[in-house]
Amino acid sequence: MPLTIRELFAVADLHSSGVTKWGELELPNVPGVYCVSLAANPDSRFVDHDRYSPSPSAFAKLLSACPKACVDGVLATPSTLADRIGRFWIPNEPLLYIGMASTSIRSRVEQYYSTELGARAPHAGGWWLKTLESLDQLYVHFASCDDVSSREQTMLAAFAASVEPERRRQLFDVDRVAPFANVDIGNGQRKRHGLLNCKVSAHSTPSDTSMEPDDASPAELWVHSQPVTDKDRTRSFLRIPAESKHAFPSVAAQLQVVLDDVQVDVRWRPNGTRSGTLYVGVEYMRGLREHHERLPINVNHGIYTILSKSLDNGPH
Repeated sequence: MPLTIRELFAVADLHSSGVTKWGELELPNVPGVYCVSLAANPDSRFVDHDRYSPSPSAFAKLLSACPKACVDGVLATPSTLADRIGRFWIPNEPLLYIGMASTSIRSRVEQYYSTELGARAPHAGGWWLKTLESLDQLYVHFASCDDVSSREQTMLAAFAASVEPERRRQLFDVDRVAPFANVDIGNGQRKRHGLLNCKVSAHSTPSDTSMEPDDASPAELWVHSQPVTDKDRTRSFLRIPAESKHAFPSVAAQLQVVLDDVQVDVRWRPNGTRSGTLYVGVEYMRGLREHHERLPINVNHGIYTILSKSLDNGPH
């Protein structure tokens, strides 16, 4: 059975501190978690809103900022964007987004309000919410607390567990379930949605049309590792150079990686401006035959396939 917002707060040992309408800033200047909902009442379990209703102007605005946005590798249109994002709508579910504020609920929610579609900052997460035509009908529920990250994770996990199988089967990604606008579902995982280039380049203005993946998994591309050295063979990780890191998540994550035709979960760390590290294991690294050569890496819908000389394929 779906959980109410009051019940979700309770799962994380919290009590609701209040609610305000979307766009208003009657919020506390303290750390905490917050929920964006179609219902003002924290005890609402259902709402009469069974279909995704996008704003006609939202996608025109997004494509103006990001003209090379793609769905499954094909240039997007307002229709294909609406169709794909709409596949993540959970019918009649009040809760649309769960967020956290490490310093100030008021400041973080204000950032959410002000972030334009296509922008990477100051609050790019949850941008699907900005495509709705009913923004003025939304409410922000909040609870002040410390340890905001773990409480947010607890709430996201409880929400996913509460989604009934029949409703889950209707979603585009039936495995990674979260409130509609939570693209990042926690623990380094994101919904599989096939969207690409829906945010402007980190070093450009919104009118810049350069290609750059957003935080979603790219549709398909090739990148490479750093040259494999003798020292690398003694380590448990493969180094990923700065020029290849655009194909990887911007935060630490568990990735699906294919090593010698076997798909495994591998830990990824972006490491700021330094080379990223992909923890493929010391046994794999010791077995590499490359000497001061780069390993080609194919990225296809969130699957990272590393091609070594033991596999007689891929570009070398």
